[in-house]
Amino acid sequence: MSPRMLSVFVAMLMGGGSAWADEATGGAPIQLALSDSLSVGFMVPPSWAAQGGLIKAGQSAQLEMVSMNGKHKLKVAVLVPQGKNMPDDMLRKMVEDASSPKLAGSVEDQLNTVEKKTETSYAVYITLTDKELVDKPVPPGQWRYATAGMSNNQGFVTTASLYSQEKDDPGHAHAISAWLAMAGSTQMIHEMSFPAPGDGEPLVFSGPGMHMMEIIHGPPPAGMEFKDGPPPATSVKGQRADGLSFTLETMAVSEAAPTSRECLAPYMANVLGSWAAQPGVIVQKKSIKVEDRGALARLSFTVVGQAKKDTRALDNVAYLLGRPQHCTMVHFMADGGTPAGATLLEQVEKTVSAGK
Repeated sequence: MSPRMLSVFVAMLMGGGSAWADEATGGAPIQLALSDSLSVGFMVPPSWAAQGGLIKAGQSAQLEMVSMNGKHKLKVAVLVPQGKNMPDDMLRKMVEDASSPKLAGSVEDQLNTVEKKTETSYAVYITLTDKELVDKPVPPGQWRYATAGMSNNQGFVTTASLYSQEKDDPGHAHAISAWLAMAGSTQMIHEMSFPAPGDGEPLVFSGPGMHMMEIIHGPPPAGMEFKDGPPPATSVKGQRADGLSFTLETMAVSEAAPTSRECLAPYMANVLGSWAAQPGVIVQKKSIKVEDRGALARLSFTVVGQAKKDTRALDNVAYLLGRPQHCTMVHFMADGGTPAGATLLEQVEKTVSAGK
């Protein structure tokens, strides 16, 4: 979509509607905060990576997801509408007008418009096939299929661009579903559940929407090689402007059924050692605490910056959960000098659990 068309779309469109949750695929959950009163939730499909964040508070955010097999890329712009609501037929016309000029270079001889509608929600998209790439290998950086779409949702609207090398590959449908399943929420804190591959209880906690995020939701496709070894089965990083951040990872281990304390020991040595190696930073030894919280092992400590311009106290809390052949960790950090961040950390800690 051209910048001009997008600006017209933002100026005219006002969203309404409900979530497309019934079409979502299983994946890693995240909440992207647009404002203090609105977050957008979505699921990153298995074997996909994602990154995104807030562009302008209360107005816009962006998200980009890529499949680990390299066959699909999805870009979504999330916009808080200003002005009047755009009728469904006008929304459809904008998508068709943007796609019509591309018909000449496409296999399709007409636009095959797909609409998804509920009592309160509407989405429309069109997929075109590049005629020059039919039955040919797809060169790097090019795509056989291009999908353009728009949607009205509860409190926000989206524009979506999906690029695929293979439309029949499951990743194409996963990307469409992930886009359609994006849902708005006015709640401050949202539950997130991260099951490990195979058996074992999920690690569950409730947290606020993040302003910046990164997700790797493996495992990667069979046969892929990595220079530094296989990535975590799940890796989620989120950061807020008020000083609260979190990192979650699920790692495969050799032990058949490690305890949470067995998962904690190497993590504790690594994280405390990493902080201690930072110049101008000190880990307050008296602040280091280890305890059991039911099935979870908890580590807490405070880091103080010693540089002249940075004397912040950073409060750290990590929870470890041992499960069959996996260890899962969630690490929260808050700026101790920021009341909002410290308050959120206290609220989030109360919700961490193993399973429901």
